[in-house]
Amino acid sequence: MYAKDLGIVVRKIDYGESDEIVHLLCVSEGKLHGIAKGSRASKKRFVNNLELYNEIDFEYGRKKGRDGGLALIESASLVASEFSNVDRSYRTSAVAAYLAEIITTGAREGEADRRLYNVLKRIMAALKTEEPTLTFVAVWLFRVLEAMGFQPNLSCCCRCSGRC
Repeated sequence: MYAKDLGIVVRKIDYGESDEIVHLLCVSEGKLHGIAKGSRASKKRFVNNLELYNEIDFEYGRKKGRDGGLALIESASLVASEFSNVDRSYRTSAVAAYLAEIITTGAREGEADRRLYNVLKRIMAALKTEEPTLTFVAVWLFRVLEAMGFQPNLSCCCRCSGRC
């Protein structure tokens, strides 16, 4: 049985001679790990759609009665590739990887979380135009934590409860 979803590629791992293991943050599936058979050799099915931080519309399947494990990614079409230029500098790549890792750590497999998906899209759009600074990272980290349901209380001191 195949399903369709929209997702952002957050990690790729070469597997064997022509396959890739792809980690995605999806709209309706949350975090998804899948294998794209022949993706490095095939010029028709994937055509560079599985590049890091690309937003893709993809079709995948799972073996019947098997919830865990890798999904089989059958096809993918590019929705947006404007996020793929985050590798323009080492700092931008490092910040993108750091924030994507935090988001995917907080996301759950099989549980849709549109807020996390949208935050990741907004982070990648911001990295397209801005050079990340420490303030940039701190602001987006707070937004990620807020989307996960962890919002630090910055209105008072946690030691003495006095106003800041």
